[in-house]
This record gives sequence, C-alpha cells and structure tokens, in this order.
Amino acid sequence: MVAYSSLLIYAHIGRVVLRYSGPGYVVEYIRYPELPWPLNILTFSPPSEYPLINIAITNAPTPYPHTNARFFIYATGPSVGGFVDVGHYLSNSTSFVINVGNYTAYALELDNYLRMTPDMAGPSIILFISTITNTSKGPSVVTGFVTIPIIPMLARGSVVDVVINYTRVAKVGLTVNATGGAAPSFQDPSTQPPSTASAGCVVASGGPYKSGEECWYWQLNTVLLTRDNTPFPVVAQVVRSSEVNYVGESDVRVGIELSQSTYTGAGFTLSLAIPTNAGVNVEIPGIGYILQLQSNQNSYTLLNYECYFTNPLVPITPLCEYANVSANYAVSAPSISSAGAYGIAIIGYLEIANYTEYECVGSLGDPCIGTVEAVQWAIMTWFAAYNNTNVNEFEAEPLDPGVIMKYIQTLLNNKAFNTITFPSGTGYITAGDIDT
Repeated sequence: MVAYSSLLIYAHIGRVVLRYSGPGYVVEYIRYPELPWPLNILTFSPPSEYPLINIAITNAPTPYPHTNARFFIYATGPSVGGFVDVGHYLSNSTSFVINVGNYTAYALELDNYLRMTPDMAGPSIILFISTITNTSKGPSVVTGFVTIPIIPMLARGSVVDVVINYTRVAKVGLTVNATGGAAPSFQDPSTQPPSTASAGCVVASGGPYKSGEECWYWQLNTVLLTRDNTPFPVVAQVVRSSEVNYVGESDVRVGIELSQSTYTGAGFTLSLAIPTNAGVNVEIPGIGYILQLQSNQNSYTLLNYECYFTNPLVPITPLCEYANVSANYAVSAPSISSAGAYGIAIIGYLEIANYTEYECVGSLGDPCIGTVEAVQWAIMTWFAAYNNTNVNEFEAEPLDPGVIMKYIQTLLNNKAFNTITFPSGTGYITAGDIDT
C-alpha cells in the first residue's frame, strides 16, 4: 500500500500602492487581491481596511503608573472652510486601530474644491499622539505629531498601515505636577472634552482634588485664517533699486514632474509653530497634501511654467505661460520698472489654525467638571495648490513684485499669531540669477 499526502500552502501577498516616509514614521497603503474559491471561504482574513487605520508604535517611553491609557490620540484634518475634528482615541497597547471614516467626505470635498482627482491626490489627517511618562523632572506629557495621507479613492479597499518610531517623530513635552493643586473654578463647557474617554489622565495625589484625576487633551481652538487664491512663491529674483536700470531681462522657469524612475510622489508639507520658554519651535511633522503617480502612469507633469520679465526700455513684451501648451494661456507679466521680487507663484488654498492642549483637574471619574486650563498651544499652517483644469497642471501666475511683502504684512497684522508665524529675525531666501 502506498500512501500519499499533500500540504497546501498559500501566501496571500499584498501590493503596496502608496508609501510615504515622514520624520520617524512610514505610511503604506496595501492592496490584497481577491482570493479565488475555495480560498476565499477558508481561514485567511486580511487586516482591517480603510477607513480603519492600523497604528504600530515602537520605542515608546515607559508609561507613567496609574494612567487611564498608555496613549491618547487626537486626530484632525483640513477641509473646505477650515480644519475639523476627526476624533479622540485611547489605547493601552502599542498596536491599535483608529476609525477615520468621518473624514472621507471632507477629503473628497477638498479634492473637488482644489480640482484634483481623488484617486491620485488628497489631504492628510494629523495625529497628536500623547503619552504620560516619568522623566528626571517628574511626570511629563509628551506629544508626537504624525501626518497620514488620505487619498480617498486609493485608500478605499486598501489596508492602511502606519509604523511609528516614537523617538524620532516631531514632539513637544510638558512637565506636570500631577498633584491637583489648582483651586476649583467654573469653566465654559465648550472648552471641556465630552468625557475622560477623550483625555489621558493620572490619579491626583494632593491638593483640593486628592484622590481625583488630572487629565490632558489637545483640541482645535480657533481657525485663524482660510484664504482662497493664495500665492505661494516658488522662485523669485530680487531686483534692488540700484539695479533696476541695469536689468534688461529676467527669465524664470519652474518644472515639477513625477516619474516612475525618479519621484513618484510630491506634495506640500504643513508646519507647527510651538512657543517654548526658549522661543518658538517650528516643526514640520510631515505632508499636508500629497499627489501620487498612479501605477499605470510613466510620468505626470505637475508644473512647467516660465516667465519673461523685461525692462520697459527693452522692446520685448513681458509675459508668463505654461511651457507645454499653446500660447493661448499666456498672461502678461510685470515690467522691471521698480525694485521688487520678480518670480512665479503657485496659487492655492491656505488654512491656519490654533490648537490648544488643555489640562483638567477634578474629582475622580469626571475631572473636567473641575478646573480646565490651557497649558500649551500650536499654530498649524496648511497649503495646497489648485489644479488648472485647462492645462492639467498646478495653477500658477507671475508674482507681483510687491505681493510677498504685502502678504506677509497681512499676516503680521493679525495679532493672534504674528509673533508665532513670523518670529523676529526671520529671513527670506531668494534663488535664481539675473540675466543682464
């Protein structure tokens, strides 16, 4: 008698359709093929698909004892009309899942407003990942910042994995007393989280709330600015007053292209300006809006734009145009008749908002009915370009020689963030040679 045995081994391998590496973390979209029968009814179960996002944190600090959670996470994102809350989450594990399904409609609306296609472009949600840990100065609340691109049609049907090395992400720390020493006071309920499910808490060891709780959470405070048709200078040539009569022509060209052989993704980073005792820290936690080359595309031109600025004494008409299309889209450019910055701006949508970290001190189980105090804040700046559907490239235009300083002055006049967005001593970098 001869016996035969067989062993069926099937490896279900996914395909990475997007990979973004931020400072200290990696985001991947993975697509798994549909299994053929009968494998589709057997034991394999793929990981959770979007709008669920799988988070894995490595090198996290040792948690402080007697906390209600190891991590407390706040998610937010840009939308048409200003930033929005996505959700608060708690986790006692370094691996957990968050649901961001309520943000998909905002991402689609923003893509539509920017005239971008939602299968290759999208905004990012921003995670404030906080933990309470013990340091040489005592207990501290440490918050790390991570951005996760949401390309709506590409995310749909994908497994979204985010692997975070907590020691390397952009972070901010806050040393706390954890004693509950503040006196009770009434607070506006609008400043309070819905419950301790939104905050990280420790048991208070003293003060009027002995055996109470002290908690911390981040929240969108105020959308400071939303501005349509905002110029974002990408290159400028500065002509000084003493040079005006000696510059006959200045030629400026910008080319941005994605290709399978060079760069398959591009985008606009967002910034966080965080005041500290030593000054203002400006952190760049990652991408704020991303454009991803599709797998069936060899290349994609985001912008190929050129400008010719000429002195009125030169018999050449100054103009700007998209280099890859006909001259029907040419526009007039400023003449070099006065000092200023002559260059090219991408046109897009700008949002600036204040995010605040609050501290609650109160009775056990309901601390935020006690004292609520703002203890830290950050200014978030976000920008994304419009798509010019006539040429299918970024919207661009010549930079008015005085527009940069006029725009900066507008921001500086807003007392809510003038010393944070543009701290004293900020320098402005110009690039390019002047043809004479």
